[in-house]
Amino acid sequence: PAGEAEGEAPTTVRTRLVLAFAYIMLVVLIALGVPLAVNLDQRATLQLETEALIQAQGIASAIGAVNLLPRNRDVLQEIVRQAAAQVGGRVIVVDAEGILLADSQGRKDLGDDYANGQRPELDAAVAGRPDTEIRHSQELGTDLLATAVPIQDDGMTVGAVRITKPMSEVRAETTRAVLGLVAVGSAGLVA
Repeated sequence: PAGEAEGEAPTTVRTRLVLAFAYIMLVVLIALGVPLAVNLDQRATLQLETEALIQAQGIASAIGAVNLLPRNRDVLQEIVRQAAAQVGGRVIVVDAEGILLADSQGRKDLGDDYANGQRPELDAAVAGRPDTEIRHSQELGTDLLATAVPIQDDGMTVGAVRITKPMSEVRAETTRAVLGLVAVGSAGLVA
């Protein structure tokens, strides 16, 4: 009986050491994993914002002031439609007052005021400054990245281009990365 009691003591100590090590490893995994996941999300968002800004500037250059003229609205609509297919989002063009001239979705609200304070990125672009906003769309029920840049002619803002893309691709990429981190951390913890 005395030998059995001595045999149980090392097992209890060993179990406690393994549990203590697992606890420390779990704390380290959380301490490293959370900031890494946040950093991945921020980097993916920044990458999407930069990409959208470059794409919007390219579209604005392709449109130019001449295609904003009423006689070229069919050409403008075609440029916008093709641009939307290339960027994987919605593209709209407004004039210098924020009046909608073209929409890749072919909506019927052409002529509506889009720089009316409800779309801050368009207000900034019409004022001559590129801008990017992430906001929730009630209509679509998702977060959108909205990027707008001015269309300029001889240093004057004559219109603006806006691209909107769903943030779901960034969120999905971040979720996959976080799940990968959790799997690696769990495998290390189990080992």
